Amino acid sequence: MWSKGSRRSWFNVEWQDNTLVGPDDYAPFDVISPLDGEVITVYNLNRAKQGLVDNLDLNGTDRSRLGRHYDGIEVSFNARLPRGGTAFGGWSSERRIDVACELDNPNFASDPSTTTPWSYRFCDQSKLDIPFRSDFKLTAAYPLPLDFQIGATVASYAGDPLRVTWSVPTALFPGGRTQSVTIALVAPGEKYLDRWNQLDLSLRKIFHVKKTRFDASLDIFNVTNSNVVLAEIASYGPTLGNPTQILQPRLLRLSANMKF
Repeated sequence: MWSKGSRRSWFNVEWQDNTLVGPDDYAPFDVISPLDGEVITVYNLNRAKQGLVDNLDLNGTDRSRLGRHYDGIEVSFNARLPRGGTAFGGWSSERRIDVACELDNPNFASDPSTTTPWSYRFCDQSKLDIPFRSDFKLTAAYPLPLDFQIGATVASYAGDPLRVTWSVPTALFPGGRTQSVTIALVAPGEKYLDRWNQLDLSLRKIFHVKKTRFDASLDIFNVTNSNVVLAEIASYGPTLGNPTQILQPRLLRLSANMKF
């Protein structure tokens, strides 16, 4: 058995600055979140600055406004069982915190000392309660009499972050919309899809015919026929939450190979 932990941080991350547009070129107005009724501050670009672009690639110098931090721990093992059986598996837990506030558009980032846009708490995840997410996997195989072998794999994976985005309707922009604005309605670390658990079983038989060896296998994937949702529509609207991907249904596979 062995374990390892790591902590990594990335700084001086590259970002793009539109030198012709700054935070002062946006006018704030309030809208109501269609998800929970909370008041959201949205920013509309000054019409005189609409379409002006002169991008300059820079490296972030303020670690509190641009960077990434990763913390993780992993434990794994590999064991020999009596009579030739084997087992291996592991458990891991990790968390990633992104800080991406070095942007001109205050809809996605700004300075909280001068403005309080809804999205500031989203761009600076260090101020959010981002939990550690854990995965687990165990695989074992064991020989039986008459050249049979059975095996099983149990896996459990944390669900992906649940995101809800909303494209602010044009009619809500005072004086007319100058650019589209899509904002997040659920903060990072707040909601996740359900955990994904799967059980796979296998049965293997070995045949010997003179110098020829035949391996026949029967594998059953997702034995419990779990239909957990792996991805769903994140855009706010009548289809919000509709699944776009679910765990594959129970699957039976027969296979064989020959060595001579």
